[in-house]
Amino acid sequence: MVRLRREIEGIRVDLSIPMPAYALSDTASAMVLPGFDRLLHEVEGTRVLVAGAPRTELAIALAEAGRQVTITDLGSDRVKRLHANLSPTLSSRINLVEKPYAETSFSASSFDVAIYHDLLHRYPQAEWLIHKLQRELKVDGRLYARLYVRGDLAKLSRSDVQVMPHQAEPAQQAAALAAHGLAIAMEAAATGRWAAVMLNAKGRDAVQRGAHLPSESFAGDAAEQLNAVASRLRIEGLEVGQSLRCRLASLLFGAHPPLQRAVERCARGLAETADEEDLDRKKPRVVGVVARKALADLGKRRRLR
Repeated sequence: MVRLRREIEGIRVDLSIPMPAYALSDTASAMVLPGFDRLLHEVEGTRVLVAGAPRTELAIALAEAGRQVTITDLGSDRVKRLHANLSPTLSSRINLVEKPYAETSFSASSFDVAIYHDLLHRYPQAEWLIHKLQRELKVDGRLYARLYVRGDLAKLSRSDVQVMPHQAEPAQQAAALAAHGLAIAMEAAATGRWAAVMLNAKGRDAVQRGAHLPSESFAGDAAEQLNAVASRLRIEGLEVGQSLRCRLASLLFGAHPPLQRAVERCARGLAETADEEDLDRKKPRVVGVVARKALADLGKRRRLR
């Protein structure tokens, strides 16, 4: 327990790195990797942890499906609202935790499934966070995590990790429309022009913090983050997202309805994942990771080749 407390005290987020705006909105979070998000709604296992970002809609959907769900990173205001609005049945299935996951202690082997949405590169000791997740998963339990990375992702498809099937390539006209509209919107968000028209107070605050401008300076190295996971768990699958989809999703948080509708129309025309030709580009993007706590790997440190 002393060792665990020491680790928890050391797992502090780097507040100089803002959480991307897409992680602050349930709708935008689902837009980043739609295929992976559907997978999260279908996870197998009775006891589920939802951590790293306040995905309340995901936690409620899992509880409605009969699972016992613990959701962290909520804050006191959201906990109060949920307590007031949840039905007695759902309240009995959902454990609401105000604190960030890294500052919360759960017993070993508490969960069949852990769904983690924060960014590993916001933690100076990312492997400690993975160790904590591994410790609190049951044997054969699975971690579903999303990493925000840059780098040559083509190398990932040549590793011993299975890459999830890619979707059809995006329609060229839809991609061009999304890129053009996004360029205008991102410039406006960056310079402050039209911000009052495009974004509400929360959105303007996110712009000031840099949350609407995902860039290479915010994204961790792909190999570094994946090796943090692989050091404790067996990685079974990856789904690489489109960088354009990620940037579109960031605009949803704090956007006024006309901008939200425009962004959603653009996103509908895009493929759900990157195509093979796009994997070697160094644009930041989201990668969905499925990893398992295998009995044979306990006590071993693994790295991707």
